[in-house]
Amino acid sequence: MTEGMFLIDDGELREMSPGAYVNEDELQSLIARYPDLIPGALLDPEDPRRWLPIAREPGLATGHGEPDRFCVDHLFVDQDGIPTIVEVKRSSDTRIRREVVGQMFDYAANSVRYWPVSRLRGWLAEQHDGEEAAARRIAELLQVPAEKSAAVAEDFWRRVDRNLKAGRLRLLFVADEIPRELARIIEFLNEQMQDTEVLGIAIRRHSSGSAHVIAPTVIGKTTAADAVKGKDDLPLSEHVRRSSPATQRVGDLLHALAGRRGWDIQEAAKSRRYVTAPTANLITWYPTNNAIEMYVGFMGDLGLADEVGRLRDLLSRIRGTEPSYKRPNVGCEELLENWDLFVSEFVPLYESSRIRAAELQSH
Repeated sequence: MTEGMFLIDDGELREMSPGAYVNEDELQSLIARYPDLIPGALLDPEDPRRWLPIAREPGLATGHGEPDRFCVDHLFVDQDGIPTIVEVKRSSDTRIRREVVGQMFDYAANSVRYWPVSRLRGWLAEQHDGEEAAARRIAELLQVPAEKSAAVAEDFWRRVDRNLKAGRLRLLFVADEIPRELARIIEFLNEQMQDTEVLGIAIRRHSSGSAHVIAPTVIGKTTAADAVKGKDDLPLSEHVRRSSPATQRVGDLLHALAGRRGWDIQEAAKSRRYVTAPTANLITWYPTNNAIEMYVGFMGDLGLADEVGRLRDLLSRIRGTEPSYKRPNVGCEELLENWDLFVSEFVPLYESSRIRAAELQSH
């Protein structure tokens, strides 16, 4: 039986035939070697997910001080620090239809209680022969300079810890085919759960001789699920209503600040941008992420390294941790606590530096 897939190889058209994996371990090993088979761009087209493999077959207990009871197939973390549990089964395994769902929810319920972030750090350090190399891998994931790895790694693990404690997880059922019964369950669960994403990934393989084509598809990304998780076409006002009190207060303060400083305000579906004619976008407020974002690092390439250093020092004081380099962000809770410092010291230096950067770019 053919699915109409062909490969042109050295001018010759070769028909690719669907091929089953020998066993579950073959598919699990393939994911371990090529994590990008979990298609981050299909999970989030606007901000494709990037993966940090934490451990293969990590243990999971069901009580404090108890021995591990479960063994998770894969544990990844994405660039936002969201733990991602991957359970791999072959479609021919009869357990894939019902038992695997209960198994996955055992993992989810116990991981938020009995996976301290220190254990995840230990697994990653073991995989990379030490904390220093693990921190460099985190910097690579976050696309920041390696020399900033120590600071960004600490901030990253804090985010992972916050996500675990809040139950913000991603549960991925992976198989060569996702049976119809399981697909219905995945869609139902993903549409009901606000903080946890539940998806199926079908990783099909087609072969012709020694050549293989692997084609992942995603199951469970529905409009209803996106609406529940704030990834739909809701108006900005609705995203603001769902945001934290601190985020709403920061939005009000930024609005007033823009009026005093003569900034223009541009609203998008999920954000509000504060702009000026010479600088373009200065600050973006994201109620969906409860944070604001600035554009700092690029100025270092224009001869403004001193200004960038001073701005990042101020952001460190506001955040309590060192910010990322290119596009630093600040959580609205931390910003609200340090609003006077932000307005009196950071904003004047940031705006004047951005104006100077715009002048340098125009020459």
